[in-house]
Amino acid sequence: MVENFIREFDSLNGATVMGIYGSAHTYIEAMAYATNSVPCMANQLYKKYGNALHTEDLTSVALNNEAFQTDTIKINEKEYTAPYFGKVDLSAVFPDYQCREFWRLENAYDDFKDNSTTGNVLPFID
Repeated sequence: MVENFIREFDSLNGATVMGIYGSAHTYIEAMAYATNSVPCMANQLYKKYGNALHTEDLTSVALNNEAFQTDTIKINEKEYTAPYFGKVDLSAVFPDYQCREFWRLENAYDDFKDNSTTGNVLPFID
């Protein structure tokens, strides 16, 4: 993919180009998704084009605003309606994580608002 992109981009004589790739290819510091050993596409392109390369992960934009399914989740003997909005693969950026899933517990705020947090959060990517 990298060789193909470079060949085609260089043939355009400086034209502005936008490529659309999965998030495993767009994080400049990431390694190859399958092997975790070869720099990803964005990393390789950055080495050639430097700051002319701009990458942006649009995963959050792609998340569904409509629930895929709705389940019932029981916590401390109380049942909550829980719409499920999908998941995002994190393994290319955070090797210790496979994915993150998005659920919403309906009408649960008052039951949990005074609970302490664990402080366990995913790192922020700038």
